[in-house]
Amino acid sequence: LREEICPLAPDAFIGLVEKHLVGIGRRVVVQTEREEPFSARVEGLAPDGGLVLERERKRCVLYSGSILFDDRLNSVQ
Repeated sequence: LREEICPLAPDAFIGLVEKHLVGIGRRVVVQTEREEPFSARVEGLAPDGGLVLERERKRCVLYSGSILFDDRLNSVQ
């Protein structure tokens, strides 16, 4: 781990992890403590580790909350 992961720059590490991230490109329902649940599309990871989402045609980063996969959201594009 130290030889393979630790020397990587943050962007390289994010790129490596993103390849294995479940749900990229899928629509999800997001639940946070501060907002009502909302629908968004998973875009990837931010350099600081947050989850990048597209919400109402704007990008936002989720640091805390839950995402729920719902195949009904992904059947209609």
